[in-house]
Amino acid sequence: MGRALPALVLTLALLTPALAAEGWKAEFDSISAKTDAANELSVGELKKLVERCDALKPAIDGLDGPEKKVYGKRLAMCRDLFQYMVEAKEKEGPPASAGGGK
Repeated sequence: MGRALPALVLTLALLTPALAAEGWKAEFDSISAKTDAANELSVGELKKLVERCDALKPAIDGLDGPEKKVYGKRLAMCRDLFQYMVEAKEKEGPPASAGGGK
């Protein structure tokens, strides 16, 4: 048992950065998957996606080489789309009622 604990600590120390590295990618995939349905999302959902993009940016900025450039550009495009949809939906106002107001 005396050797098992240090081995476990060492294993966790080596795996934690790898898991954290994959965490940003899962979050990126989750965010970018929402772009196809951006028009159907509510303003609140779109604002949350903008916040998620902003929160993910530092992780992507910490990458090296082409990954940083590619994922950084793709994240910026996702954020810009979500922000555009927020502004467009706020500008158009609430949907008209189906009754026609008669």
